[in-house]
Amino acid sequence: MKKMLLVLIGLAPLLIGFILDAIVTHGGMASPVVGWVCVLAFPVLWFWVGFACGELVENKLQAAVLTHLAAGAFAVLGIGQTVLASEYLASTYGALPQLFYLPLSVFAGIFALDGWWIYLIGLIVMPIIFYRGVWYKYTRKAR
Repeated sequence: MKKMLLVLIGLAPLLIGFILDAIVTHGGMASPVVGWVCVLAFPVLWFWVGFACGELVENKLQAAVLTHLAAGAFAVLGIGQTVLASEYLASTYGALPQLFYLPLSVFAGIFALDGWWIYLIGLIVMPIIFYRGVWYKYTRKAR
């Protein structure tokens, strides 16, 4: 049950991406401010996820892998669309990777040269932030 909870928590960026997309698309004048707040708050949220989920299973590596299963799947789908098909699919399958990585797109976009790099950099950054949360929790316990 705890392992399934980790997998479900790993889908949180998708929900945040849907909310962020709705705000930007239908938000009017306040959408840029709210959008930036959401994007800047995401690393703090993912740090907290690492902090909170580090103890759900005994093996910390297993916690990270289970939490980032969705990130890996959406990265493969997004990279496959941009590299192999050279375009996004005009369906839900085409939108899901974009929505999943939307909260991280600003950070990944700083380093990105092309669209598929956003997925790769996001897939690298998310576990790093997660591990920082786990590490912070265990260094606080050791004191």
